[in-house]
Amino acid sequence: MNTRYPSWGICARTDAAHLERLAKPNLSAGWSVVAGNDGYTALFVHKGEPSVRLAQRLAAEMNESVVVLNFDDDLYYSDEIRDDGSEHRLAEGPAAVLAAHGINVPGDEEPVIYRAAFAVGVDRAALEAIGWGTNYEAHAHGRGVLVTGGGSLGTSSGRWSRKLNCEVFFASWEPATHTFLCRHIAPGIDELLRWRDRWVDGAIGGATEPASVLRVAEIPPAMLGMNERSS
Repeated sequence: MNTRYPSWGICARTDAAHLERLAKPNLSAGWSVVAGNDGYTALFVHKGEPSVRLAQRLAAEMNESVVVLNFDDDLYYSDEIRDDGSEHRLAEGPAAVLAAHGINVPGDEEPVIYRAAFAVGVDRAALEAIGWGTNYEAHAHGRGVLVTGGGSLGTSSGRWSRKLNCEVFFASWEPATHTFLCRHIAPGIDELLRWRDRWVDGAIGGATEPASVLRVAEIPPAMLGMNERSS
């Protein structure tokens, strides 16, 4: 079951509590409710086929039309279900119907990812001479330079190590999926750790837990938007 992207859903002019009361006795685990604008709310279901019957029941209860959303790549449609139970295909697809009410499809949001790097034994000028992104920010460190920035920081970290023959640690943290990554690069060293909710692949200096890895890398957890509980 894909818990990030929905399989189908229902959008209606009602509050979240109403949709939750409808979902709890009729759907198994794997659903969520998201509120939008103008009193509209969407129920997203992450498994199975669209339940027209459930939508018809809601429309009859509310005495108002609701919309069934099918996110299947091959089908991808929106059906208006009127209070008499009739179905009418809409021209707009699910994402457009939801956007009109200020609701994003779960999984389509830009993921929040924090990135930081520590270059040992060099200064900012040396790093800038190799490559410096417009969104990079340098932070003071007694043994080198701490850098935070955007999506290209991992690539820059590898380039700094190769060109300057220095030791570099690069780490990233995605809070929504609890995914942590760290790479340690130096002459003769290339270590990579992937961690996700206690699933571990690799190690950095023998450490496998995010908090321990960040101590080895000398990267403060706060630079990755992490606290002691998340790290």
